[in-house]
Amino acid sequence: MRAPTPCRSLDELPLEVKLRFVENCDLSALVKLHTLSKTWRALLLDFYDLCLDSEYFRRPRRHIVKRLTPFHRDGYIQSWLSDPSLPEEFEMWLREWPSKAVIG
Repeated sequence: MRAPTPCRSLDELPLEVKLRFVENCDLSALVKLHTLSKTWRALLLDFYDLCLDSEYFRRPRRHIVKRLTPFHRDGYIQSWLSDPSLPEEFEMWLREWPSKAVIG
């Protein structure tokens, strides 16, 4: 009987193992995970879509959306542009973030 071939990269892990791994990560780890590879980025996008379709997400979301206040994205970005340490990626993230996507 041959010994199982070890995984040489995280992309080679079975999908079930990847999903179990993602389910146990906090938000900070998930943000970092998406940079591993195209495979992990796609997996996390699928996981995000699954969460959005979940009743556990939608039920409290109805109450949150009613209480959202307008966010002046360009004004907020302008207030940060004077900081030279601000990564360019942060500005892109601010511009691309959906207007009604709230965390917390």
